[in-house]
Amino acid sequence: MRKRILNVGCSNDEYGTDFIDLYPSRKEVIKCNVDKEKLPFKANTFDEVFAKSLIEHLKNVGFFLSDVKRVLKNGGRIVIITDNAHFLGYHIKGTMHTGGYEKRGRIGGGSGSFDRHYALFTPNHLRNYLETSGFKNIEIRYETFAQNTPMKFKNVLILMFSKISKKLGSTLIMAEAKKSVKKKYKSENPKDVVIGLDKSKVSDVDVVWNLEKKPLPFRKNEFDIVRANNILEHVENVTDLIKEIHRILKSGGKFFIVEREFI
Repeated sequence: MRKRILNVGCSNDEYGTDFIDLYPSRKEVIKCNVDKEKLPFKANTFDEVFAKSLIEHLKNVGFFLSDVKRVLKNGGRIVIITDNAHFLGYHIKGTMHTGGYEKRGRIGGGSGSFDRHYALFTPNHLRNYLETSGFKNIEIRYETFAQNTPMKFKNVLILMFSKISKKLGSTLIMAEAKKSVKKKYKSENPKDVVIGLDKSKVSDVDVVWNLEKKPLPFRKNEFDIVRANNILEHVENVTDLIKEIHRILKSGGKFFIVEREFI
């Protein structure tokens, strides 16, 4: 029996039996924004879902993978090909993941002004996403970046089967679990109200909350400042969290993201 294969983000690629892209380049390609729309197929439809050079363009990877799991048959597999975060070339200013792609534009068929890169992944990042989405028997291997590249730069191939008085300021700090989430933050005004949020009850944590749960437990326009200390890499749906932060910030409020440098 012929296998049913869905190629997501296919561009001009003709591998597969069914095709989806945000910017279709030919008539048999179905238009679908897999960042926020469910795949237009019934559950248990496909033997394989193929996604080449796709997930680095997605804001909600967890949402996408969960829906892929839905449309796959029992024993089916997802094949993901994406750029390797360990490749030094992707961290050089002006290259594909440091603004070069957005300047150059989409590669392949179709066109769209909103097509851009959002993330680079290590094998462990991808394994975490896949496991939390219900995939098993995960196999990881590398493909060389170019046939005759002496240094053998590599890409990754994953195979599987409260309002506050105007005189005072309010700051929400979201942080990974540590002895203190507020010690490193010093407000210019000692009367400012500082609230610490974490998923675990540790020192200086005022609100215990899982950031995957929406909405956040705060009112609209509540904070002057929100700081996210080493948080975003632990969140599956970053876009939803940022929308919530925008909701709880006052007009003119500031959102600070603190992350470790990766290179």
